[in-house]
Amino acid sequence: SKAWGLANARVGVGYANEKTIQLFNKVKPPYNVSGNNQLSVIKSLSNSAFFNLNLLTIKSEKIELEKQIKALIFVQKVYPSDANFLLVQVSDANFVYEELVRKRIIIRNRNKIINNCIRVTVGTKNENEQLISALKNIEL
Repeated sequence: SKAWGLANARVGVGYANEKTIQLFNKVKPPYNVSGNNQLSVIKSLSNSAFFNLNLLTIKSEKIELEKQIKALIFVQKVYPSDANFLLVQVSDANFVYEELVRKRIIIRNRNKIINNCIRVTVGTKNENEQLISALKNIEL
């Protein structure tokens, strides 16, 4: 969705047999995807050049972000990822999370699920640079 420029549209598609679809319909929100979001998806899917450029940019930014994060002294591990985010084990996830929140940088604290892990999303070049700068200024 990010490479198509639709990350905030919250659209998706699912394929399943009729019985499974009936189960989904019991728990889905009362409103389906809006008509405007459906039109945006259809329009975006016809622009493969836009998708390919975005995909290359995201991959390039991810490589650089991962390299910079791995160089931080408090980073213990960066898990392999095929997604547009990185799961990072740090020495104190709660502290890192709170320090970033104070700087108005929002990440996901996954410490309750995976010990001392945070999840960072690959952003724009500027967003990634802000994140790295903030992380470099954290003293553990």
